[in-house]
Amino acid sequence: MKKLSFRLAALTLILGISFSSCKKAADDFSYLADGESVVDHADTETEFDDIDASSQSSMSERGVFNASGVTVRTGCPTVTAPVLGSLVIDFGTGCKGRDGRIRKGIINVTYTGKYMDAGSVITMIPSNYFVSSKLDTTKFSKIEGTRRVTNISTPNGNPKHRIEIIGGKRTSSTNEVFQWEANRIREWSAGSATPTDAYDDEFTISNGNTNGTAGSGVTRKGVAFTVTIDPLKPVLIKTSCFLSGIFKPVSGRVTFAATDVSRTIDYGLGGCDRTITITFERNGRTYSVVVTR
Repeated sequence: MKKLSFRLAALTLILGISFSSCKKAADDFSYLADGESVVDHADTETEFDDIDASSQSSMSERGVFNASGVTVRTGCPTVTAPVLGSLVIDFGTGCKGRDGRIRKGIINVTYTGKYMDAGSVITMIPSNYFVSSKLDTTKFSKIEGTRRVTNISTPNGNPKHRIEIIGGKRTSSTNEVFQWEANRIREWSAGSATPTDAYDDEFTISNGNTNGTAGSGVTRKGVAFTVTIDPLKPVLIKTSCFLSGIFKPVSGRVTFAATDVSRTIDYGLGGCDRTITITFERNGRTYSVVVTR
């Protein structure tokens, strides 16, 4: 099976942006530069996607679905299957990953079937789990909450999963807390029939909550916000763009509605480029922004 850990948190990759707009409004640019709800959301989604990737990697081990009371993998992390339908991924006091970051603690995984089996439910719960900053591996964020992936595919349709984050919390090394709840639908809209090609995939992401949103949270400064994907312009991610070092979505429109300011982000018309458009609800001003990483 293809790895699905292609930075699907790219839903909000606004980190490291530079500005290319000719309009200048100090108050707007202060929000652009901070963009706290956007940046915190991106960071937290990245960590939960990383937990998903670790779980998928462990579940791909041969024989894991028939394992019970055995060690599936030795080394760091160690993966064990205490009972049928569960895994314990143990990073111990610290494992350095290929991305240069250090992870420590445990991820507990339960599953009713394989990732691509219709109706299967995979639940991931971190326990005393920490991830270091890539820029400073002595600084760690604690990740808490539950990530649940439910395969809601239908016969003859594209593979489709409901991705939920329940009680998500990210506590920084300075004890700042970001809270996050999410529910969205991710459809493997192209490329699922070619499992050996990781760069022909397209993923379409839409709202999953019954109220028509994709999630809600509270920023480190205590500001509540919601995230809504435009039903007429769902988020589209193309892995072919990753070959050019571009990880942002290629199209789609997402609104971050907060008590301080609401902003809408438009990711473009489908091409592999670095430009997004940010519009502020309060005054209608629009800025063209270049995502530099």
